[in-house]
Amino acid sequence: MPSDKGDIRNLTRTPLVAERDPAWSPDGKSVAYFSEASGEYNLEIRDQSGLGEVKKISLGNPPSFFYSPQWSPDGQKIAYTDKRLNLWYVDLAKGAPVKVDVDYYEGASFNVRWAPDSRWLVYTKQLPSFLHVVWVYSLEQGKSFQVTDGMSDALYATFDRSGKYLYFAASTDVGPSAEGFDMSSNNRPQTRSVYAVVLAKDQGSPLAPESDEEKGAQPKPDEKDKAKKDTLPPPVKIDFDGISQRILALPIPAKNYVNIAAGKPGILFISEGPRVITEADFPNLSQTLYKWDLEKRKVDKFVEEINDYTVSFNGEKLLYRKGERCGSRCIARRGASSGTSSTTRTITGSTSERWRRNTSRTWTGSRRAMSSPTCSRTRWVR
Repeated sequence: MPSDKGDIRNLTRTPLVAERDPAWSPDGKSVAYFSEASGEYNLEIRDQSGLGEVKKISLGNPPSFFYSPQWSPDGQKIAYTDKRLNLWYVDLAKGAPVKVDVDYYEGASFNVRWAPDSRWLVYTKQLPSFLHVVWVYSLEQGKSFQVTDGMSDALYATFDRSGKYLYFAASTDVGPSAEGFDMSSNNRPQTRSVYAVVLAKDQGSPLAPESDEEKGAQPKPDEKDKAKKDTLPPPVKIDFDGISQRILALPIPAKNYVNIAAGKPGILFISEGPRVITEADFPNLSQTLYKWDLEKRKVDKFVEEINDYTVSFNGEKLLYRKGERCGSRCIARRGASSGTSSTTRTITGSTSERWRRNTSRTWTGSRRAMSSPTCSRTRWVR
């Protein structure tokens, strides 16, 4: 769907096939999504024009539901999750999925994000206490490292685009609503504060005391070196030794934040939801979006009464949804343009074929949802 000019494009033209969770590549040339065209869900990647051949990557056995493909900034890898609480990534050149971690309880989301240099993944995972902790996974080492201590519920971890900091929001009053075993857990007010982790031990604090001390004339950077530096992703260095001592509380008021996304280096977008969130608030949870500027150490209201949002890979544009309408905003100049996401589409295909596909989809969906192939002694082999 175009943001301003052009026509809506049907990329796959497969009305009888379930296709889920499309994700645009960082360079804007390809779209990745999950498709059950073969009978089981595979990861498919195709040109954004809808032309050319489709690259299909098998996600292995046993078959499952898969969610939320996340492209790495270099466009060479995709992270995703499955119904069995696993977190995976796949190198598109190799085509072999690699398991990163498995969660403790059902119903949670890893909220996985990539580092700017595509060498690290950050995600949140539950403890037996139902509280979430922040983990960082090194693709080079094939190992995960715990960042937060589990004494608070930490969510929405994301890297700053400079590669120097890691942000997350944590709550210390979420406990009574964490389990959900009975109605006493319902309708509990919650608040979260926003924190920054200084990743390298030789990196200074972004909140160090400021001074108007004269610094003298500073040498001008070479324009060629500056242009080369701007085209390369910053290398991310993480020193895990003593990292808990480098977690800083940002001067942002505590509210019930429900998402965090990074913009340009030093820019953070934080959305606030109601203090008490109920099932009736979904899928159109009302949010207020704030913009945090690390250099100015200031937070400003950016957009009100939105239901969802995402930031472009280059950090220059923000797409948000208000009900059935979508709008975009240029982050640098705060200009906005809105368009509608309401469309009408005609489903083609014979009634008998649609009936056959729906019946098959119901059967395979029930099998994928089972935690064990032998669950309930059901014979899933037809």
